Amino acid sequence: RSFGIGNPARGTRSSVPTIVGKVEGDKQGEVFTYLCAQRLSRMSQDILFTKAMSFTTAYSRNVRLPVGVNQSGSNEIVAASASEISQQWNARYSHAIPHTNTYYMKCMVGGILSCGLTHAAVTPLDVTKCNMQVNPGKYKGLISGMRVILAEEGFNGIWKGALPTLIGYSIQGLFKFGLYEYFKDYYSTMAGEENSVKYRGLIWLAGSASAEFIADIGLCPMEMVKVKIQTSPAGTWPIAFLPALRKMQEMKAETRFPFGSVVPLWSRQIPYTMAKFFFFEKVSLTSRPCKVELHAYRCFVSSSRLFPSSILTFLPNPRAAIQRQHSSE
Repeated sequence: RSFGIGNPARGTRSSVPTIVGKVEGDKQGEVFTYLCAQRLSRMSQDILFTKAMSFTTAYSRNVRLPVGVNQSGSNEIVAASASEISQQWNARYSHAIPHTNTYYMKCMVGGILSCGLTHAAVTPLDVTKCNMQVNPGKYKGLISGMRVILAEEGFNGIWKGALPTLIGYSIQGLFKFGLYEYFKDYYSTMAGEENSVKYRGLIWLAGSASAEFIADIGLCPMEMVKVKIQTSPAGTWPIAFLPALRKMQEMKAETRFPFGSVVPLWSRQIPYTMAKFFFFEKVSLTSRPCKVELHAYRCFVSSSRLFPSSILTFLPNPRAAIQRQHSSE
């Protein structure tokens, strides 16, 4: 079944060009007529035909129609049957808010703001914690350890490593939250409409693990710079970001920069992220309605160190509320 498109450049349409759907054969019910007559004027003939083809292809992607161009050179768009169309279910378009590339980009921006800002904001706690781990005899507690750092290195001492923290965890947040949504849709589409619901728990785990695997690769270089700055005794290592980065590169045989600690990062971050997203998704299915529609809200709360993961699961999920509102309408 085909829809003929006149090509004015070839003389097949002498008047104002149109796109006309024509149905032939004995299986008319199987043809999904999605092209309507549209007047195209005041444009060159070649541009008209090119735009018509682009519009048709883009529209077919939006409605998930398997469309192809006839290779015979007749400029025909081939439409699939209704049974073939039904097999092209795509998880990206199964949500109340379609998961377009713009949606994924917004999730990435939310991840940058949430992970980068929150981790940088608690740098004094991170500095004290790291020093307690490498020298527990000297830094015996959070408050007492912070007082020791302030006394020896001053105010700048408790904020050292803030810039690599901001950069590294912004990169991590970008990939963690953006790619989680992408992988979740990708694996759901692979599983199919029924299996994506039946095995959605496994899909959440696989999506979060895949996203965190990539996110930690982006985080690792800055994490190594941060830890080296924060744990080196005063005066033995540059505190400024660029000098510290250059020295890490110069001594990479000793420091194993830039990916020497990626395996420990995976061991820590992947199980944590899998548990976080799994239980968040699980509890959000029954969470109370909420009119907040910003996905960045979810990213901020989920990645902040100021909120334990066990508490996060009880917070309302904006996306779930939006989906319920659409369903009720």
